[in-house]
Amino acid sequence: MRRILYFVAGLLLTAACQSKPQEAGFIVQVSLGGWHSPDYTAEQVISRIGEVSAKIPVEKVIIGWSLDQDIYRQVGEYLHANGIKMLLWLPVFAETEEMCENEAAVDLMGAIPANYDLAAGEGFRFNCPSRPETAANVVAIYDNHFKDCGFDGAVLSWNIMQAPDSHISCLGKR
Repeated sequence: MRRILYFVAGLLLTAACQSKPQEAGFIVQVSLGGWHSPDYTAEQVISRIGEVSAKIPVEKVIIGWSLDQDIYRQVGEYLHANGIKMLLWLPVFAETEEMCENEAAVDLMGAIPANYDLAAGEGFRFNCPSRPETAANVVAIYDNHFKDCGFDGAVLSWNIMQAPDSHISCLGKR
């Protein structure tokens, strides 16, 4: 009986050692530009992801954050048909001023850091991270614009500092 168990265990180990290890997948990030006018069409995004997937195994795509829901639906259909997950790239502590009213963060001297214009129609202002309304507004942005687009999850962009020495906070402003 012991010989049979050793034999079966040996067969299982041999089979396990001969199986091909699963290849690690990569995560691709797609920036569509600002909220109101996407820089790319769904067809362009799908084409580029197809080119990249032909070279490396893509496991997930992080994409955001245009308000054009059709882009996400079309890209998501392509990704899901190819076994790739689609994650929403959603800003939390900056870049939401076009979508909702959040209290601006202030530095230790009480001044609001300058708004950076990264691209046409895309400003960058830091939101106060300690205000409950900031989190509630991000949830509302998701619920109002993205919940029916077929996302498998979200990546929350937590940019809260413009530079390591900026000391942005709003704890003193209550």
